[in-house]
Amino acid sequence: MLYNIYTSIRDKQQERDWQTRKRLALWTAFKEPWKSMPDGWYVLRSRDKFPLHLSVVRKTKYSIWLEHAAVCENEAQLTGYLDRAKQTHHLTSIVPMELQEGSIHE
Repeated sequence: MLYNIYTSIRDKQQERDWQTRKRLALWTAFKEPWKSMPDGWYVLRSRDKFPLHLSVVRKTKYSIWLEHAAVCENEAQLTGYLDRAKQTHHLTSIVPMELQEGSIHE
């Protein structure tokens, strides 16, 4: 019963995170590392081990958009989340990145 309550809460949270879309501050696109990166789609992963936080980010010439965010507890959730992002936005690839100690690493 406790597990059912947990999964119900997590499902609602994941759907809310998926629907949240936010443009980051305008100056973000003009600061490193984003300034020197080409326009495109990126995945920011908080760490190598599970659970981890995953963000799908779209960079344009003048803006950075947080398109989706998720907490992944295992490899299946991670893969499913990336597949859903690719399908939703008709992407052939997303550049993986990793956040370490407040900075972004490819």
